[in-house]
Amino acid sequence: MVKEIKSLEEFVSLLNSYPNNLIVFDFYANWCGPCVRIAPELEKLQNDYPNVLFVKVNVDYAGNDDICQKLQVSSMPTFYFFKYGKPVDKVIGAVLSAIVEKVEAHK
Repeated sequence: MVKEIKSLEEFVSLLNSYPNNLIVFDFYANWCGPCVRIAPELEKLQNDYPNVLFVKVNVDYAGNDDICQKLQVSSMPTFYFFKYGKPVDKVIGAVLSAIVEKVEAHK
C-alpha cells in the first residue's frame, strides 16, 4: 500500500528514515483525473519495487503546503524522486513509462 503523508515533519522523517532508498513522492489532488487514473499503477509499482518507497502527498491538504511551496509543485500529478535526502529527478504528468524509467535509473 502506498503511504500518504500529511505534514512537513512526516516528509522530513521519511527522508531521514530511508536515506539510501529511492523515495517517490506523488503530489496529487482528489479532483485531478490523471492523478486518480494513475493511483492504481503506483500501487502495482510499490509491489514491483519493494525497495522503493512510494508516498502520496495531497496538495489540497493544508498540512502539505510547506512541502509544495518548497518544491514549487504547481502541476498535478508531479512525481519527485529523492535519494540520500535530496531530489534526484521529477516527472510532471501521469506518464507511467517516464515514472518507471526514473525508478529504474535511480533504484
